[in-house]
Amino acid sequence: MAALLATTLLQTARTAARDLLAPTPPPAALPAAPLTLELQARIEAARDETLEYHRTHRPANTARNYAPKQRE
Repeated sequence: MAALLATTLLQTARTAARDLLAPTPPPAALPAAPLTLELQARIEAARDETLEYHRTHRPANTARNYAPKQRE
């Protein structure tokens, strides 16, 4: 009886270890939805607006506002 119990326990442990150590396949990636033409146009308009804002609001050259550094 003890031998049967030990054999069953050992077999169960081996099965559990095999199941835990088995490599699992990576989850399937969902396909990316294609951008519609309207969405693409909105993205480009927002990008262009942002670039134009930063071009027009660029800070002045501030290097000349500071005292020159000591030169050795």
